[in-house]
Formats: sequence, structure tokens, C-alpha cells
Amino acid sequence: NKPTTTADPPTIRMLGLSKCVAGAAVAVGAKVTSDSAGKGVTAAPSAGVTNCTVGYALTSAAADGDIFTVCLTGPYLFQTAD
Repeated sequence: NKPTTTADPPTIRMLGLSKCVAGAAVAVGAKVTSDSAGKGVTAAPSAGVTNCTVGYALTSAAADGDIFTVCLTGPYLFQTAD
């Protein structure tokens, strides 16, 4: 949702299905993390880097700004590059 005033609280989901604004293309099944703008992107850590992923993409996004569905698993799934 987009609150219109500072008095309107946002809706925040921690678990389950949610819509997400993509920061780049995201494939179905990709592990999802957020970019510096808070948009959903594919988790792709470099060697020795750990990402905190928030879930899995259930639908795809073709480009920045697309809306896709993510299954939120909580911010506790860590992915490290081999």
C-alpha cells in the first residue's frame, strides 16, 4: 500500500504471500533480497559475501518497477556464494 499521509500506517508483511516491486528482472523461483532502494531483486552474492534473503519469487518480473509475487519466508534465510 502507499500511505498518503504520515498519519497512515503502512501495511508490512513478515511471512506469507506478498506483492513486491522489482528493482531488476527476477525469475520464478529465485531467492529474493532487497536492493539499496528497498526493491526486490535476485539474491546473487559474490564469493565470500552473504545475502539475507526474504523469500522466493512465485511470479517473474521483467524489469525495474514491475510487480511480482513473493513467498516471504522471513528475513532469516542466509545465502552465501561458494
